[in-house]
Amino acid sequence: MIKKYGFLTILILAYLIGYAIGFFSGMDDFHTTGSGQGESQSISLFDLPIHERFFEIFKNNIVVSFKNMLLGALSFGLFSIIYTFYNGFCFGLVSGASSHVLSLSEILGSTLPHSFEFIGIVLYGDIGFFISVYAFTHKQILTKKTLLWMFIIATMIILFAAIIENYVSMSN
Repeated sequence: MIKKYGFLTILILAYLIGYAIGFFSGMDDFHTTGSGQGESQSISLFDLPIHERFFEIFKNNIVVSFKNMLLGALSFGLFSIIYTFYNGFCFGLVSGASSHVLSLSEILGSTLPHSFEFIGIVLYGDIGFFISVYAFTHKQILTKKTLLWMFIIATMIILFAAIIENYVSMSN
């Protein structure tokens, strides 16, 4: 049981600890930008047509997920823990900084509906760990069929989170 779910628990804790540290860091270190002179022009996701916006969101989340899996596969899961912590930290930092200008209900309303994407990202990291264990020790903790199902489920979670982010969270 610990072999199967222990690393997943570590990844979830890394994300939550990263989020908490990021949130409180963001609350303490709030800066506003200056006059805007010299800043580069960037296109907001809101400026894109709705179908392009969906693909950008999905692409971003799937790239993050694959990085988490590959880093885990190459490092016995160590880099997955660090990357998952960093992901939580960044999300927490933005949430903490946003708390200066938005209410808690506004922050939760714009992030909570699609925030389950982190489950898919963490599952990808878990898959990377199992690949690493097999590659380095030739011990198969989970069957290939189970890993394939984890991959499919994680990808579907990322897909549904992108749909909700695009069509629900960003439609308000």
